[in-house]
Amino acid sequence: MIQSVRFQNYKLLRDVEIELGRLNVIVGANGIGKSSVLEGIDLLLAAPALNVDPQQHLETLFAERFAPKELVSRPGDTTFRLEARVDTDALGFSARLRTDTPRPDFLFHLTRGGTTRELLPSENAAPAALLEFFVRSTSKSLQPAVLLALDTATLASPDHIEGDQPTIAADGNGLASTLTALIAARDPTFARIEEDLTRVIPSARRIRTQPKQIARFENIPVQVDGESTFVRSRRSVPGNRLEVEWEGVGWIPAHQLSQGTLLVLGLIAVLRTRRPRLLLLDDLDRGLHPIAQRQLVALLRHLQAENSDLQIVCTAHSPFVLDELRPEEVWIAGAAAPGATLIRRLDRHPNWQKRAGYLHPGEFWSAVGEGWVGNPGAATA
Repeated sequence: MIQSVRFQNYKLLRDVEIELGRLNVIVGANGIGKSSVLEGIDLLLAAPALNVDPQQHLETLFAERFAPKELVSRPGDTTFRLEARVDTDALGFSARLRTDTPRPDFLFHLTRGGTTRELLPSENAAPAALLEFFVRSTSKSLQPAVLLALDTATLASPDHIEGDQPTIAADGNGLASTLTALIAARDPTFARIEEDLTRVIPSARRIRTQPKQIARFENIPVQVDGESTFVRSRRSVPGNRLEVEWEGVGWIPAHQLSQGTLLVLGLIAVLRTRRPRLLLLDDLDRGLHPIAQRQLVALLRHLQAENSDLQIVCTAHSPFVLDELRPEEVWIAGAAAPGATLIRRLDRHPNWQKRAGYLHPGEFWSAVGEGWVGNPGAATA
């Protein structure tokens, strides 16, 4: 399990360290940097890649909206650094902008047994050194990790996935095909997914999939009068669509299900089939009634009890979610200065101990807000 993560000059996170437990929920105003925490962890864990050219991998990973020039704190910073610690080992990664070339400098910082060494990915020894570090040190704790960005339209759409073992993508693509494969194999995981969905959405009963022809379009190269061009071609492929049986209504096609139902089903299916060690999830409470929010937190705890390796870091906006958490599981993001964010644990508020006897974490957060994070001395509650 990751004990802590640190961000330096990464977007609004100019110097932020978070000590992580098994379940961690970050709350705060919109645009304060909560999603940046999830994104930064995901980028850090994706940065080292074995059996490929490290420099080329990093230049591909840190491109377009993830280009270092888009990630460094503004204005003026030229270097950002990310770090995750597991026991006495740590993985750090930094990127530095240069004025003489558009290509940034990348650097790994590897700590093991209290000794830190730096590693340029462009060096020939990089793959061997990374292999040694990850296989013998933190790889079993840091991977696999899943950053979910579930999209309701994608979850509801019929899908066609190549291969014998379909998987659910970060946006939810492949949900229907994955469930179809579980049904065909009579995998007991499918029954658990149904049970989990009913725990959070009681009106949802059973799940089924139906065959569905899906249109696929592709550009086919052709020669016309000696010149190459492309012709758009349409073909049908066998796919799968999803339905959920609703109490008192019957079978409802996925595109008529609520946003919250689809998101919960997608989340459950990912946790049950991909079995990540680390789940990163934005907007845990999105589209859910307060009671369903509480039930979802209870379900996550149940899944963690079944899987001792599962660690969750997520964001939320609802005090009802926080009311189901222990104070040490709640992190509050607030502005320290214009363009800079700090993140503090809820129980670090100077008045929490006085109020803990009669206020739940969500009630306390609703009362104190986030202003105290950047200025603890001014806290009132």
